[in-house]
Amino acid sequence: MNIKLIIGLGNPDVYYSNTLHNAGKWWLYKIVENLGGCFFEEKKFTGKIAKIINHKRKILFFSPNTFMNETGNSIINIIHFYKIKPNEILVGHDDLDFPCGKIKLKYSGGNGGHNGLRNIISYIGSNFWRIRIGIGHPGYKKKVQKYVLQKVCTEKKNKINEAIIFFLQYIHLILEGKIYQAMQEINSNIKVS
Repeated sequence: MNIKLIIGLGNPDVYYSNTLHNAGKWWLYKIVENLGGCFFEEKKFTGKIAKIINHKRKILFFSPNTFMNETGNSIINIIHFYKIKPNEILVGHDDLDFPCGKIKLKYSGGNGGHNGLRNIISYIGSNFWRIRIGIGHPGYKKKVQKYVLQKVCTEKKNKINEAIIFFLQYIHLILEGKIYQAMQEINSNIKVS
């Protein structure tokens, strides 16, 4: 299975850059940095793109400049332009159901109450790959919005960064088209600090 497009979810404004809801963008930028790539603004897709050639295949990395609940609108434009199928997409996003420091790779599923996933699914369906980056839960549903949009504390940021660094050990498998192997290895070696 060849992944052609890797997307990191988050909100675009600098105000939100250090909030838990932007864990998907942290993950995406760390991958591109690790691979020696760089992003450039692509206005026709309302976002930033990095292009990396790996094993003679071009992989696109996309950071939408839309807010979380409008993410699908920018993604649909890029996949139509490059003729990418949903099952060739990997989306990184924050996940309230996992503690900080846990990361999991999965294929398809629901939105789990995540507005970014909900919007993407409304445009392309649910059959795409996801990296779920645990951010913990505030304990009560009514506290969720404030929790995901507040500035992240150093302890949680460090745990999320550790999870991202752990993931980077397996990015080569995904880029080589071995995503099922990557899923098995990532999900059986999950570290929670």
